[in-house]
Order: sequence, then structure tokens, then C-alpha cells
Amino acid sequence: MKRDDIAVVLHCFDLKWARDLNDTLSEIFYCPLKFPKELPYMAGRSMQLTYNARLIEKLRSQKITKIIFVNYLEDFSFEFIKVGFVKEIYGICVASSNLSPGKTQGSKGTDRFMIYQNALIDMANKIFVPTELLKNSFEQKKKINVLGLPIVNTFQEPKTSDKIIFNARLNKEKNPMGIFSLSKENQQRMVVTTPKGSTDYIGKFKRASERREIRAFHFNPSEKEYKSILQSCGFGISFAEEETFGYSLIDCISNGLMCFAPKNAPLTCYNETTIDELMYQNFGDLQEKLEYYRNHPDERKEIVLKAQNKIRCWQKEQWQKSLLSHLN
Repeated sequence: MKRDDIAVVLHCFDLKWARDLNDTLSEIFYCPLKFPKELPYMAGRSMQLTYNARLIEKLRSQKITKIIFVNYLEDFSFEFIKVGFVKEIYGICVASSNLSPGKTQGSKGTDRFMIYQNALIDMANKIFVPTELLKNSFEQKKKINVLGLPIVNTFQEPKTSDKIIFNARLNKEKNPMGIFSLSKENQQRMVVTTPKGSTDYIGKFKRASERREIRAFHFNPSEKEYKSILQSCGFGISFAEEETFGYSLIDCISNGLMCFAPKNAPLTCYNETTIDELMYQNFGDLQEKLEYYRNHPDERKEIVLKAQNKIRCWQKEQWQKSLLSHLN
């Protein structure tokens, strides 16, 4: 079923999660303007405002009164209210300024943004977030629905390789330096691949690869290269301190990898998105799990299949049906 009475407001930043959400929502809602066919993907607030202005003209001419945002909190413009004909507003939220207490207190600018964010939630008819963790970060919860995020429709068979991948962004929240708390043997099995990161981290991992302290380092590979790298590995690890959904972990699991995540990280959603067997208490526990499952392939396969079953409800077609069922 497609809702042509609801127009999708795309996100103009050329990011994988945004491109995927743009495509997924465009399949089930009316899409008056497309990236990159009619407009180029360009990072920047001015580009999004340009896109919004062109979109509003199309909505006006076609008498569309309902809209859904791919990235509501960042892309909402009051122009959609000012035009007067938009009557229903829905949105996906993938992050919140309220999530990390250390980043959201003690700043007048941040306080103002939180007030602005709360006002945006008030204006929407319904908001959809990936996890309970993110829902609980908002003050107004009545309009917020937990839906997950869309993932691939098909899963790969469990892998048997002993290579370990770290496939998240290289920034503080993802804690990539946790790699160097592993044993030398496990460090030398590490493949680090990242779409982006801070210059400091990029330099450290590039040098670690050159000195063969880790197996390999890949910065901003193409999507095809990334899939090839991912599917050549058998294990994945997250060290994240903040995570609202965890596409990196989901990518590993759906591609047949056994991916471990920290259990005692209160600003992560892993207790919602993965199974207990893949949660580690500390680095010692993590290394014991790596060693055990490396030597027990049959149990490893069973655990990967169990982890895949946990995330099956977010496969794209199922997720699309679930989203549509929540709309007026």
C-alpha cells in the first residue's frame, strides 16, 4: 500500500542512513522531489531550506496537506506551518539533544535548543523513534512511537572467519580506542572501517595499520567495498558509550557476523537491539567470548541466527507496514 496523500520531506545530507531512509519512505509515500535526480545531495542548512521551498510550492499546487519528515528535528521549517495548508505532520527522529546529560546541561544555547525541540514535538501529530532509549529522552512522550528503523530484507548466513570488524564512526561516543584494550592477538585480527571520523582518530588508526598493530584500516570505502570488507569478517565489536539504534551492529548481524556490544552502557540501546549472549560486561568478558565462540562454531552459528531473529521485525517491508499502520 502506498500513501500518495502524504508527501515525504527528504534529508539532503549524503549520509548512508539518510539515503536509505529517503529511499524507504519514498517507496510508500508521495515523493515530489528526489535526491539526487532533481536536486544534488549537499550538506548544509541552506540546501535543505532550498529544497523545502521548492517542495512547498509543489505541495501547494497539488493540494497535499499531510507530510512526513525523514529527519524531523533537523529539517523542520516553520514555513510548513506558515503556508496554512499543511494539516498533518509526522516525522522520524534518529537523535535527541536530551540524550546525553553531559552535553545538555549548563549551556544557555543548549537550553534554548531543548525548548525549541520540545516545541517541534508539540506541533507534530506523531513522531517515530527507533528505541525506547530515545523515546525516554524526550519530555513529551505521548506522541512518540517506538518503531525501530528499516534494515535489509534478507540476512546472510553466519560467517566463520576469525577476523573482527569495528565499523562505526571514529568519534568519542563510539569509543574506538577500546580496540587497544584487547589482547595483541585480537588487535591483529581487527579490521577498522569507518565512513568518517575525527582527524586525530583517523591518524592513529592509519599509523596502527601501517605498523601492523591492527589487520587493516579503511577510511570512507564505497558501499560495495564496505560490504565486501564486512562479509570477509566473522566477528564485530561495539565499544559505544552512546547509541540510539546501532546501524553498525545491525549491519554486522544481518550480514552473518557475531557482534558484541557493551552491557553496562546506560546511554546505549543495545539491551533493546541485541541478545544477552552478545553483551559483554568488561574487556575480560569480551575476550573470553571471542575465544569461546572462535572454538565453538556450531554454537556460534546458533547465536548469530538467534540475533538475526531478534531484529527481523525491522526488515524493510515489515517496518514499512508497521509505519503505515500508525498513520491516520
